[in-house]
Amino acid sequence: MSTPAPPKLTERPNWLLFGGLLGLSASAVLQLTGMEADKRTDFSRIAVYCFAVAVPLIGSNLIAEITRPLRLGQRSNRLRTLFGWTGILAAIGGAACCFFHLDLIAGGVFVATGVVSLFAIRRL
Repeated sequence: MSTPAPPKLTERPNWLLFGGLLGLSASAVLQLTGMEADKRTDFSRIAVYCFAVAVPLIGSNLIAEITRPLRLGQRSNRLRTLFGWTGILAAIGGAACCFFHLDLIAGGVFVATGVVSLFAIRRL
């Protein structure tokens, strides 16, 4: 029996969408992390809170897209799924550290949104 071919990117555009948004969010957070505290404005603080909400939601949707074949009863490459989960969770963990570094409340918002979104995605 042959192994099924991996899905083409045109068949799974959500991977590109969620992956691109995660990359954009991560780069913005890293830019804000490197900014000196006295140069931060109210807008940069609002941006931190927005990204603290966005990254867990986007990450949980990306996890849902990667694990969709398993939930639908289709065969999937388990090693690929393991690497996907590990990479996504590590990126989210790193982002959490950045948010806590920037602001304690933003870090708490990030963690709370992440927990809520993971439970919500499990139910969908």
